[in-house]
Formats: sequence, structure tokens, C-alpha cells
Amino acid sequence: MPDRFAWVILFCMATTLAQVKPRQQKLLTSEEFLDWLQPGVFADLIGGEIVMHSRVNLRHARVVNFLDHLLRSFIEHEALGELHRESVAIWLSIRETFLPDLAYFTNAQAARLAATHAPFPPTFVVEALSPGTAQNDTGRKFAAYELQGVQEYWIVDPQRLDHHFFKREGDMLSEFAVGADRIESASIHGFWVKRAWLDPEKLDGIISMHLIESDPALSRPISDDPPVSDPGSGDWFVLIDATDVRAVSAAIDVPAPMAETISTGVYKLMWDLAKSDIRSS
Repeated sequence: MPDRFAWVILFCMATTLAQVKPRQQKLLTSEEFLDWLQPGVFADLIGGEIVMHSRVNLRHARVVNFLDHLLRSFIEHEALGELHRESVAIWLSIRETFLPDLAYFTNAQAARLAATHAPFPPTFVVEALSPGTAQNDTGRKFAAYELQGVQEYWIVDPQRLDHHFFKREGDMLSEFAVGADRIESASIHGFWVKRAWLDPEKLDGIISMHLIESDPALSRPISDDPPVSDPGSGDWFVLIDATDVRAVSAAIDVPAPMAETISTGVYKLMWDLAKSDIRSS
């Protein structure tokens, strides 16, 4: 490991291989589709027909990974439920089962998830467009999400940056935050992103990003007579690891929600300790 590097947040690159569409003689039911579906195969059942996902490019992976980590950190910290990637199939109707890029389930919904799939629509869905399947995300899949009761649907376009956000209004999904710089979720209270954060180019050079919270049990007073006990405990920090300090400059506009930049620079790693290595007494 080099002794000097730039600190930046964690992105797990998702690799999705395009599969050859199987020959299909009849319309399938969702049950038949789930029997056919195998681990590592990414496809949707749309109107009884199997539609394979496109090969994921780097721009697509970057924006999905970013939203995954940002949203997952918020949901876990607030104990709001569960967030799942496209490995979880969502049964919407007898001939509609999708594997969306991101799907959020409330605590009540998560308690009802089946062992192999979600037998009901999630509260919140994110789909990142790919050239080969974009018309499905904005057409037939949109109509199915709307009909089956999804509360909020984000369509993110990594190529053209033409993002659209929809929320439930009665029986319809209506667009909101049109042209807004800041998008506040309608179904996940307190979660928001800036439109500028959804540009994959700003995420180039990032190795990892970590949302961390200081531990009250490990925090100690910084003086003999501090005004409050355990100052700093419960604060959130973003630790960013990048290949170059210039990558940090590009990413510095994408902090965690409600965060504040307290320092930037290049640092020398002196030690790396796990929580279990630190005595709490």
C-alpha cells in the first residue's frame, strides 16, 4: 500500500453480463419466470415475455452505486427498512415481474418479503436507463409500477443526464422536481439529493466512500472540563478514498445528506485499527 493517498466514499462496482434471450413459445406467468430465473441472470418479465437486461456500462454502474450507498446509509441509520439491488425479483402481477436497479421496502414491507422474491410492489424504485432497454423503463415498466401502487419512481439517465422523478398522486405517478437543483424524496422522509450529484463524470477516480458515525462509547472529552460530555459522538463523517487528489476535488460536491466539509487534503496513513482493536475502558 502506498504511504500517501487521497481520502474519498465506497462504490462497489456491479457487473452485469448480458444473457442470450431464451427461445420463448408462449407467454410466461410470473411463477414460471421465477422458476426459470437463476442467480446471476438479470431479466424482467414484461407482459409475459422475458426481456434481458442490457450490459451495464461504467456510467450506469457509477450512478447506481452512488445512489445505492447514499440511500442505503440513510435508510440503515434511520432504521427505515431495506434497500435491495436488482438481484431481488418483484412480482407485480401474473405476467409482470421486474428486477429494478434499486428498490426500497419499508419495515412493514420487509417483514413480508418472501424467501425468493418480493410478492408485492416496493415503496420506492430507481431505474437507471440503458440504451437497449430505456423504452421499457419509461414505457411498459412505468405503467406497471403506476398501476400496482409504487409510491415513488426515479428514472436516472447516466448518458444524457435527463433525470425524471415521479411520486404517487391518487392512481397516477406524477412528475415532480422538474428542473430543480435539489430533489427531496416524497416517500423517504428526510432523504434528498442534488441533481448535480447524479453526473457519473464527477465520480471518476473514486475508489471508495464510507459514511461513518462516531461511536459514543469510544468518544472521549477533549478537555478536563468540557462543556458537554463525549463531544463529537454521533457525528457523521464521509471518508473518501481516491486515486488522485483531483478526484477528491471532483467529488467534494457530493457529500452525504446534511453533511459539511471539515477538511480536505492528502494524508499519510499511520495506522488502521478496527473497533475491536480499541479498548472502550
